[in-house]
Parts: sequence; C-alpha cells; structure tokens
Amino acid sequence: MSDLLQQRKELQEEINKRNYQSLRYSILGEKRPGEWEVRIDYDKKMGKYFVYKTMDQASIMGKYEYSDFNSAKERFLAILDSTVQSSRRKVLRGELPNYFSPLWDQVKSITLNSKVIDSIGIVDNNLELLLIDDNLWNSDTEHDHLLKLQEKINNYIHFLESKQYVERYGDNFKEKVIHVTFQYALSDNGLAFLVQVQKVLQSTDMSLRVTLPD
Repeated sequence: MSDLLQQRKELQEEINKRNYQSLRYSILGEKRPGEWEVRIDYDKKMGKYFVYKTMDQASIMGKYEYSDFNSAKERFLAILDSTVQSSRRKVLRGELPNYFSPLWDQVKSITLNSKVIDSIGIVDNNLELLLIDDNLWNSDTEHDHLLKLQEKINNYIHFLESKQYVERYGDNFKEKVIHVTFQYALSDNGLAFLVQVQKVLQSTDMSLRVTLPD
C-alpha cells in the first residue's frame, strides 16, 4: 500500500472514530473542492500537505502548509472538531448552520425546570424526590447544564430542609433521598459534580441516589 493510501486510510479511521462521516471533507485529493469542506491535500511536486476550509462557492479560507503528515493530520482533525462545535453553537443561538448534519441538527438548549419537583413519593419507607435529566451532555452546553442541574438540586435540598413535605407525607422516614436519573451518559465534569453533591449531603439526613443509562 502506498504512503498516501495508508495516510488516507488512517484519516478515515479517525473520522469514523469521531462519528464525523456526515461532515463535508476531502482527504488527500479524493475530489474537487466543494462548498463548506475541510480538506487535506498533498502536492507531490512540492512535497507538502495543505490543510484548509472552503466556504460558499468553494472559496478558500486560509491554508496551512506542512512538510510532515502527522502535523497536517492534527490540524485537519482540529478543524473538523471546530466545525462541529461552531455549528452546534449556531444552532443553539437559533441560527442556520452552513449545512445540515445529525451532529448538530439535534442539539438543543438545556431544559431543567428548577422550580418543579419532578416526582415525590414514599419508596421502601424512604421519602424519595425524583429528578429526571433527559438532556444530552456535550461540551457546547455542559456549563449551562451543570448550572441548571445544580440549581435544581439546591431547590430539592431546600424543599427537604424546610420540610415542605410534612403536611402531605408526615416526617417519619428511614431516609430522605434525592434520586437523580439521567437519560444520557454524563461527562467527566458531570460525574465530578455529583461526587461533590454526595460529599455535601454526608453531614445531613439526606442522601443522593443516581441512576445512569446502561
């Protein structure tokens, strides 16, 4: 296998790992330039790799020049990452992306109503407050996600501390449990946040229970 074929195979494998197949890209001269592509080309005469983006009407937006493949590969993948992130931010702002892809078409703002207890009841002689988080975790909305989750959990804690449940449920329970269920796998920062919540509750009569997706 020639070096270029091997390099093309390596790049495609990286794209597949990231689930970026729906992006517009060209690797090592596969096709003529199109609109809104991320491209990596190789000039045999110069012995150089060129990495760049195209815009409308296939106009070129800057060019990075490299003598070695690994540096060009790193830049190419970084631009693909940036394309996904910037397109997601556009969608969140209500703007149209340059083209459509499932990588950002489904992105939506975080919805967690901090003023509502999603569900409350008695389970195994415990008073259990259920908090349902069905928001996707991704880097573009993670900060907002963490803030809204923290606000909602704080309101659950206040609800228990102020004993707003007593009139309806009494106050004779083995435990008071805040049960948080997640529809999607958490980010590392999301998991770290829950660890901190557990530490805070250790000195109280409340506990945190977490249900993660399979």
